[in-house]
Amino acid sequence: MSPTKTDLFICSPEPNIRQNIEGASVSICKEAEKRGWYASGRWSKTGIRIRLQNHDKRALADMVQALVRCAEKDCWTLTIIEKSSPLEAEQADQAGPGQIQWGALIHEKLTRKLLNRLPEGAFVVSNCFAGSESIFAERVPPMRYRAPFWHKAKHARAVGRVCHILWSEEDFDRYRYRGA
Repeated sequence: MSPTKTDLFICSPEPNIRQNIEGASVSICKEAEKRGWYASGRWSKTGIRIRLQNHDKRALADMVQALVRCAEKDCWTLTIIEKSSPLEAEQADQAGPGQIQWGALIHEKLTRKLLNRLPEGAFVVSNCFAGSESIFAERVPPMRYRAPFWHKAKHARAVGRVCHILWSEEDFDRYRYRGA
């Protein structure tokens, strides 16, 4: 284990592969957590930043190489920037206790707990489709409207199914339609 943190920044000039970048980033975070490393992902306007701590540098290099091979095979144009620095105390998040910070990389089952932790204005898009459109694609309302929002998600059968949490209208429009 190293006493450093490593930030990976993954982006592409091709907006149509943002979903692929998200999928790869989620896989890196999940694999890191399986190995006992700290991993978090955050969307930025142009890509995804993954922060890793307490990691094995060789294993991380293998993960990045696997991502590069996948990108080459699928003809993606990617930029991957890796920056390591000494481990230091993190600044406190802007979100309140238990709240999800704006831009967090989230790709998990929709639950009431997740919904109540999301900041107002985030977008929820189900990974399940009816034809070419997601069964549930909505903007998160203020807290006082979360109960009707939850019932709408239940009615659409999105509850308990994998969803993407998105932070921009561009990504929302891209994710809500299959093949967009």
